[in-house]
Amino acid sequence: MADFEGKISGNFADDDDLIRTGRALIELDGFDMLHVPVPTDYREFLDGAAGQVEAVSLDAERAVEAAGAAGGSASAAASSATAADGSARSASSSATAASTAAGTATSAATTATSAAADAKADAGRSKSDREAAEAAAGVAGTAAGTATTQAGKAKQEADRAANMVGTTTWNGDVLSVNGVSSPPLTGPKGQDGTVAFDALTEEQRESLRGEPGKDATAVNIADGSITDAKLASKVTVQPEANAIVKRWGSGHISVPSDPDSADAAASKAYVDTQRDTRTTPSAVSSQIASAITSKADLVGGKVPTSQIPEVALTKPQSVTSRSALLALTAQEGDVGIITTGADKGTYMLGAGESSQWASWVPLASSPGAPVQSVNGQVGTVVLSAADVGAPTTSELTTGLAGKANASHTHTTEQVTGLDSTLASKASTQALSDGLAGKADVSHTHTTEQVTGLDSALAGKASTQALTDGLATRVDGGSAVKKIEVVTAMPYYPVATTLYLVVG
Repeated sequence: MADFEGKISGNFADDDDLIRTGRALIELDGFDMLHVPVPTDYREFLDGAAGQVEAVSLDAERAVEAAGAAGGSASAAASSATAADGSARSASSSATAASTAAGTATSAATTATSAAADAKADAGRSKSDREAAEAAAGVAGTAAGTATTQAGKAKQEADRAANMVGTTTWNGDVLSVNGVSSPPLTGPKGQDGTVAFDALTEEQRESLRGEPGKDATAVNIADGSITDAKLASKVTVQPEANAIVKRWGSGHISVPSDPDSADAAASKAYVDTQRDTRTTPSAVSSQIASAITSKADLVGGKVPTSQIPEVALTKPQSVTSRSALLALTAQEGDVGIITTGADKGTYMLGAGESSQWASWVPLASSPGAPVQSVNGQVGTVVLSAADVGAPTTSELTTGLAGKANASHTHTTEQVTGLDSTLASKASTQALSDGLAGKADVSHTHTTEQVTGLDSALAGKASTQALTDGLATRVDGGSAVKKIEVVTAMPYYPVATTLYLVVG
């Protein structure tokens, strides 16, 4: 049989058969089987190596499982802290390294088994093969030790990761891991953004929906969405600004202070106090009803004449001409005064339109006022001697012709019946005797010498005053048919009568 030196690659087909028969059954590339005898001492060595490899493999698997659990815990810790996440990944790496070492040990054991099989086939022929097998077994032992060491490291990393998870805490926005605290993780608030409705999740949209039948514009705020820090919980005192006031369980809100502005809320006690200071509607109605009973009724919005006292309701208005008087807006009983011109006087509107001259009735003037009408004329009156029945100058001259002078004398005979009349009278002597001691015919007296004359004359008009008065009132025009001395002008004077007001 030719010597063989080299490396054969294959798979153990039956490990149990190696232990039972002392030979290895190796499948070569899926085509054939190679039976490799293994010496007894090598078989015992391999049995021990296989046991060690199996133990190392089991420890490696357990290390992998522990590393996986540590990895899961580390992943949970990683969501809260970067430090814990790094430790977990370190533990996972260690576990992976342990798994790799276990695989290396298994591969080394396989290699050793293969080498042992080769050694069994050539044990009798090559001592070097035995040494190679021993070396391979040593490599397998070293690999198993390495796997055990890596598994221990993996367990340490897993314990460290678990310890980090247990010591991880949050205090506001500060993270603490294994006694080491991070700086505050919350930065300044950014600007408010605009969120489109389509970008909201279904849960967010559902939270915005109100109850069926409620106002669609109302904002639905779920319970617990507003904290007490944002509420005015102490509603019995002055609440803080920009706070929402809570209602009591009975639905009431306490308002401890009286309102001091138009938009301030008021308590029931304040309203009741204000109400008690006001007159009740029933009392007001009673007072109004009592007052109305003494008031005049309205007919078509006006007071009927039957309820108006018999008092003249006049509205004096002064104008300067007749046309201005006729242009006034007046009603029956109003008084118009024309201050200048031919129509100067006082008028009262009677029945008829105020725009008609005939509707205005002239009023009698008071004593001392100008004559309203002379010989049928009003305004400025111009009269001639013929208007008042006085003779003209020529008529007076004709009438006086043939008349005796005022200073002429007559004898008794020239006076018809004078002598016969005087015959029955006292004689001159008797008259002289009788007149003795009497005042002369031509004697004079002062007004003071006549008892009561001065006082009687004090209220009488002088001749000059009468002359002057008549001169201003009667000057030509139609004849005055009658002259009357009166104490006051009549209400309706007669045109042909001249009134002399005395007294």
